[in-house]
Amino acid sequence: MLSAPLQEFLRAAERLAAREADWTRLVAQLALPFRQLLTEPDLLTPEQQQLGPGSYVQHALYSSPSGRLALVALVWRPGARTPIHDHIAWGLAGVYRGCERETRYEWCDHDGTPRLRVGETHEVTAGEVVPIVPPGDIHQVTNPLAGPTVSLHLYGGNILATASGTSVRCVYRPELVLPTTPIAVH
Repeated sequence: MLSAPLQEFLRAAERLAAREADWTRLVAQLALPFRQLLTEPDLLTPEQQQLGPGSYVQHALYSSPSGRLALVALVWRPGARTPIHDHIAWGLAGVYRGCERETRYEWCDHDGTPRLRVGETHEVTAGEVVPIVPPGDIHQVTNPLAGPTVSLHLYGGNILATASGTSVRCVYRPELVLPTTPIAVH
């Protein structure tokens, strides 16, 4: 069961996604309403914020009949982290409760070999939204807190119908990352 604010946001997002073909513009237009949505106190039910047996759990909230959008809630245990990965679809990730540490990576040439280097690390706190716009969206997400974190992820496309049931396109081996310090910490 989706809360009234979630239903209203998704109706508006569906209308916008039907009109706007450019991912970058669509992400920019949805960012503010998505950020405002995260301030709703009863946005998610207790079940939609429940921890799972693993380091994090994905609760499927919405998959549009048109196939244009999917919305999931991710609930993270303390210290949980994703592998380094990128995505098959554009998206917006916003923190509802807690904090996520996002580390972005970029490709570079290291002695003729393609490698990843740390681009920037950003602490995403409750109410903040970060865009996911492939290509170039290689990142890792960590819950740096001693308590759980809940985040909402809106994706372009029916990521729930993929073989993995997620938006992950590729997972990158940690050995690909050059040992460097981050460019910026926000």
